[in-house]
Amino acid sequence: VSNSLYVPTLPIGQNTWLTGGGLPNFQLGTPSPVSANISWQDIEHINLGADLRFFEGRFGVTGEVFRRYTRNMIIPGDALPATYGATAPQGNLGELKTEGWEINLDFNHRFNNGLNINLDANLADAVTFVTKGADFNIPWEDRLLSNAFATGRRFGDVYGYVTDRLFQANDFVYDANGNFVQTNIVFNGTSKRTNQLAGRNPVYQTFFEDGNQTLLMKPGDVKFVDVNGDGYIDAGTGTNGNPGDRVVIGNTTPRYQYGFRVGADYKGFDLAVFFQGVGERKIWGSGQLAIPGFSAKEGAMPQAIASDYWKPDRTDAFYPRAWDLGGNNEGYTMRAQSKYMLNMAYFRVKNMTLGYNLAPSVLKTIKLSRVRFYVSLENFFTFDNLRGLPIDPEAISGFSILGSGSSNYNLGRTGTSNPPMKSAAAGLQIGF
Repeated sequence: VSNSLYVPTLPIGQNTWLTGGGLPNFQLGTPSPVSANISWQDIEHINLGADLRFFEGRFGVTGEVFRRYTRNMIIPGDALPATYGATAPQGNLGELKTEGWEINLDFNHRFNNGLNINLDANLADAVTFVTKGADFNIPWEDRLLSNAFATGRRFGDVYGYVTDRLFQANDFVYDANGNFVQTNIVFNGTSKRTNQLAGRNPVYQTFFEDGNQTLLMKPGDVKFVDVNGDGYIDAGTGTNGNPGDRVVIGNTTPRYQYGFRVGADYKGFDLAVFFQGVGERKIWGSGQLAIPGFSAKEGAMPQAIASDYWKPDRTDAFYPRAWDLGGNNEGYTMRAQSKYMLNMAYFRVKNMTLGYNLAPSVLKTIKLSRVRFYVSLENFFTFDNLRGLPIDPEAISGFSILGSGSSNYNLGRTGTSNPPMKSAAAGLQIGF
């Protein structure tokens, strides 16, 4: 929340026009509207937990369930008429409810043979719902899918199309010369001339075409599922009551976050391993590393995309035929859809350290109190479901670990922030 959220400010900018003396003009913009009654957000948190220990304290179980309410949450106001002249100010218009749980297990024991083991594991999950948004007075069926804080919706849900497959050559009708046969399709009062599909009652996708024979369905393009069964693919009115063929295809909130730490030592050797991960998280990516065909001017694309897009001699490719989206994250049939959502679930070995301490008898001979050799690996092993895309699954689009909190780092593109660094070290510790 901005520190000046309650203060109407006049933004100062430099004009491109020059004065008679050749100097630039400066200008003040219209002050941003603010909510006169804006105030603090209120948090209510209810917990129920238990902390149990067994086997003379060697094994422990800690569990908790919780419910958290955010009252008077500061969110953007509902859309105002264009005649207002500005976007709606933020205010205390929302309420959130989060329900979750977490569990932690630990075990420590030294066996009679001298082996010592200590384990620690945790797993947690939470789901958040918008119990009240700025649109709470709008009927449910008229609330927009694009509103992240729509009343009654699970926070983080992503709406998109369900991918069927890629169109192939045998999905179309051809004339004697091998050219596409075309037909006119009328949908919602608009007629578009398009390539005719083969088969009985085919599902047309002219919604994505421009009607000028440029954006035209061909082999290699994405074929969507007709979710509502009306015989066409479209976005409806973008509301709960008429989403077209869009459904929830993922959620951006990390689910089932887990961590595990194991330590052991035996006859001078010691081992410590720590890993963590996220069981479920999906996003629609942004930028050239995540979106195939994002921009022909970017100068490069991941090898995972460049080697696996549809061509007449590569019809089993994962990505559709090459298309320039002109720097946009969505366009033509590359829209938010189930097949190309980024699966950001991951398993990462954060640290692995192996060491060896010289035996006391050797230390006494060389007159030292301690000598330990060790090797350590940091962030060396990561297992994900990103099909080779050079994207860190822990990354948040638009944020950087080196940044100041801005949500537009590197134009908000996915995978272009600063990932955790990999490092390997070997060392010698000596105590005199």
